[in-house]
Formats: sequence, C-alpha cells, structure tokens
Amino acid sequence: MLHTLLEAFILVSLVVYLFLGDIRSRLIPVLAVPVSLINAFFFMLIFGLSINLITLFALVLAIGVVVNDAIVVVEAVHEKMHTKHLGPYQATQEVMHEISGAIIAITMTMTAVFVPVTFMTGPVGVFYRQFGLTMAMSIVLSGLVALTLTPVLCAMILRPHTKHQEHGPVLSFLNRCTKGIAGRNANVLRNVLAVLLGLGAGYGFYYLLNIHIVHELVSEQFPLTEERTKIIAGVMALLFILTFRSMLSGSEPSEKKIRGPLGMFLHFFNQCVEKVTSGHAGILRLLVPRRVFTMLVVSGFGYGIFFVNGLLPSGFIPLEDQGVIYGIIQTPPGSTLEYTNSKSHELQDICKEFDEITTVSSIAGYEILTQGRGSNAGTCLINLKPWAERKLTSKEIIEELEKKGAAIANVKLEFYEPPAVPGFGAAGGFSLNLLDKTNSGNYAQMGEVTDKFMAAFSNAKS
Repeated sequence: MLHTLLEAFILVSLVVYLFLGDIRSRLIPVLAVPVSLINAFFFMLIFGLSINLITLFALVLAIGVVVNDAIVVVEAVHEKMHTKHLGPYQATQEVMHEISGAIIAITMTMTAVFVPVTFMTGPVGVFYRQFGLTMAMSIVLSGLVALTLTPVLCAMILRPHTKHQEHGPVLSFLNRCTKGIAGRNANVLRNVLAVLLGLGAGYGFYYLLNIHIVHELVSEQFPLTEERTKIIAGVMALLFILTFRSMLSGSEPSEKKIRGPLGMFLHFFNQCVEKVTSGHAGILRLLVPRRVFTMLVVSGFGYGIFFVNGLLPSGFIPLEDQGVIYGIIQTPPGSTLEYTNSKSHELQDICKEFDEITTVSSIAGYEILTQGRGSNAGTCLINLKPWAERKLTSKEIIEELEKKGAAIANVKLEFYEPPAVPGFGAAGGFSLNLLDKTNSGNYAQMGEVTDKFMAAFSNAKS
C-alpha cells in the first residue's frame, strides 16, 4: 500500500515539475499534497476508517485531485507576473480575487459527486462508503489548502519574471566568487563546484540510508541491499549535480536563454509537447468533420471493451493479506466439547511448524463464520508475522495448512481470510448453495453431486 501511494506521489511530482518548468513552482504542489493527505488521515481516523485497498485507491486518485487546485493557483500567479510584470505578492493577491470563487465551485461540485455514494445501502454502500468519504474529505481539504496555504507559498517561494534571474544571497555570492576567481572560465568552475556539491549530497544520502534506524525503516517496505543503496545514492547525486548546475548561473536571461543539462532537457520536452499538441490538433481537424468515421471508431472501441470484459476475470472485492487467518473446525455431529477442543489443539500444533505464524487462539463451541454455536464447532484465530518478516503470503499459508490439516482424523477444516471491507461478510471469498431440483429426497445422490462439484471447483481454482 505504501509503495502505491509513494509511487503515485513521485509520478505527480515529476509531471508537475516537467510542465511547470522550475523547482520553485514544483515545490508548491509538492508541499500541498502531503498537507492535504495528512489532514485526510486525521479525518479518516475520526470517521473510523482504516488503510485498506479501498481507501488507498481513493487516496491515490485524490493525489491527482489535490494537486490540481495547487497547480491552478501557481499557473495563474505565473500568468499575472508574466503579463502584468507584478511581484509574487501582488500577483497572488490579484489571482485570489479572481479564482477563489472558481476553486470553491470546483471543490463543491466534485464533492457532490462522491458524498451521495456514502448514503447508499446494501453491499454496494458498504463497499463504496469508505471510498466516497475518503475522496470527499481529500477534495474539501485540497480546496481549503488552495485558498490558504498555496497562496502563501506562492508569495514566499516564487520569484518575479524579470529580465534576469534573481538568486538568493548564497547563490549570488557563489556566482560572484566564481566569476572573480575564474573570470571567463567561470562556467567551468561552476560545473566543478556543482559536481562536488552533488557528490557531497549523494554521499550524505548514502550515509543517511546506512543509519540503522533509517535502514530498518526503509527495509520494512523495500529490501535495501548494499548495491541498491549505492544505486539510489548515485541517482540522487546525479539529480543534485543537475540541480546545482542549473542554480549556479550568472545573471542570465530567465526566459530567453536556457543553460545547463536540466534546462536543455526541459526545453526539448516543451518542444516535444508543442509538436504533439500540434499533431493532435491536426488529427482532430481531419476527423471531427467526418462524423460517420468517428462513430465507427467509437463503436469499434465499444465492442473491444465489451469483448475484453468478457475475457478478463472479475471480482467484487479483492482479498487482502491482513495477517490473520480464520480456521473453522467441524467435528462429527454429537461430538463433545472436549473432543472438539482436542482437535483444535491438534491444529495449533500444526501451526507451530510454520515460522510465519506467531500465535494461535482457539475457541471450542463457537464458529465465527456463521456465528453458530455447538459442541461440534470450533474456531482458531491464526495470527501471522508482518509482511516484511515472512516469505509466504496468507493465501500460500492457507494452502499449506489445508495439506497438513488433512492428517487430522475425523474433522473438517476450512480456512478463510477476514473480509477486505469491515461489515461486509464475516470472511473473504464467496458462498453458494446447491439446490436439488429433482425433489427426490435422495441425500446420498445429493452428496455425490456435491462432492463432484467441489472437486471440479478445486481443479478450476488451482
């Protein structure tokens, strides 16, 4: 889950940086996203929601929504500074007077899409309630951040669109020193200085990853070997070198002249975007007047979607490895409570053979799946180690338990995972009933048909 959230956040950061073009502008959406998501976690806790596949899916989608409001504000401020030659503070003031109503309207409109989902009843309501609440909270918080934090960051971080780039005191001092020392060869000295600073930053990142606390924290989700640590540090050093080189420049024109490898890449990227946009517009000019051809293309894609949906496997709620397995024990009818308890202890002894299992709790006389009570029913709650400390998943452990549990005589064992959505069933998977339409009352034949069906289902599942 954390991997998915982190990857989505990194992708959003890279896209924002590519299209906005400078580090200062990228910092504002990058800072706005975690603020909104952290506040979303706070309200998720208040509403009793947990981190699962549904809420994680909502948060991944919310990253794109959250960053959208911040990008709108940043682009509007840049446009005002470019057209009216205003400073960041004055441009931010004028922009907020113009687009505050639009941001509020967009926030309320998008919230109105997800809030009604939380009031749906039945299985669909249980499934989508967490998704709708998470999306609605993230959207509302992104609107508040766009009206409060983002304008403040624009006024503090952005620089005016002057003829020449304006640097901070440290960068201006370094540029003057390099020019005074090297003269015409100042660019060579700046390159050397950028390489040294980048290598130093990369070594600092390598040292940070080797600190015991940080290393253990990262290795919980991503196994961090020595080779991977060196690769990560090298990539970070290269990024720092390119960043420092783009920052260590003299009083060069900020809009007409692009220097440094990173600036050249951004210039090339912008040219590619303009060419792709022009080509796309040209294709649309050719296709839009031809309505019959357009309808045929849309119909073809519709048929393709219908055909592919028939081939792909479908499922309502995906199962999750939550670190818990339910073991259902059923002894022959009429068995005593002591006999059922002894069989549960035999299952406990089998569980002790697995390194992935930490503890097993058994309950004789109660069956958690159907909440049935009886002397021939029992339940074992099998707790697993954290994901990073075991090699087998919960599904693989269930398969091994079914194989070894077959050695327990005169007992029926079934293993289930907890439901992915709290409140939607008692266990993961599905249930079904077989109906005897012959009305013959031949229970022996019904048992044979059931056994054949289960055998065919087991072969299809494997």
